[in-house]
Amino acid sequence: MPICKFCGQDKKLCNAHIIPKSFVYAAKPEDKTEKLKVLNYNLKYPSFSRIGITDRNILCSQCDGEFGVYDNFAYNFLIKTNISQYLTAIEGVNVYDIPLKDKEAELLALFFISVLYRMSISQCDMCRNLSLGSKYENLAKDILQKKINWENKGFDIYIFKEISSDKDFNEKINYAITYPLISKTDGINHYSFILNGYRCVIKVDQRSFPDMLDQLKLTNKRIKITEITFEKTNDFVALQKLALHFKK
Repeated sequence: MPICKFCGQDKKLCNAHIIPKSFVYAAKPEDKTEKLKVLNYNLKYPSFSRIGITDRNILCSQCDGEFGVYDNFAYNFLIKTNISQYLTAIEGVNVYDIPLKDKEAELLALFFISVLYRMSISQCDMCRNLSLGSKYENLAKDILQKKINWENKGFDIYIFKEISSDKDFNEKINYAITYPLISKTDGINHYSFILNGYRCVIKVDQRSFPDMLDQLKLTNKRIKITEITFEKTNDFVALQKLALHFKK
């Protein structure tokens, strides 16, 4: 039998989800039989999927089910929750200052870390160019197996809500998904990707971001989701291509 890359046991492997199916379905509100365009920066063109991105060679059903708990929580938190009640303005910037219980913060953190981990251990075409390297892949695995706490271990997490002045385009952003792209801010490594209108940034570095950005990171008490103007981000050209070709 093949070996599950997470638990290390000889088990039958399942068709494990990397991009969770629930997020893909949320991006296809009218017809779930339609294929979704998912932009992979590495491949430079959209891929197509009805159920999300999967890999039959990485996880057993039990481990995939564990990650599914994180996927379901993140879906309910990011997609189903009305966060407008937490909206406030800080120095002219709209911020959703959301208090969290310890378990909620942990589930949200483990979701984002698990997405990167699943992509790192996968050899499917969509994920082939994403690698955390042995150090951070093992660190992610230890966190996901709850051998160590998730906070302050190099995977700081930031969430931004992307908006556009174009009303029609603003709606399409909510139906967009991209694969993580590695980049640097002040020389600090991080991955960023779009997930149904949220820009998610995950630091993969022991060093800290500048204080202004550091205060926005996910903690075990709260998350501050800041609105950013989509046209001013590096994602604009890529997401514009994706969103404008999305089925109306």
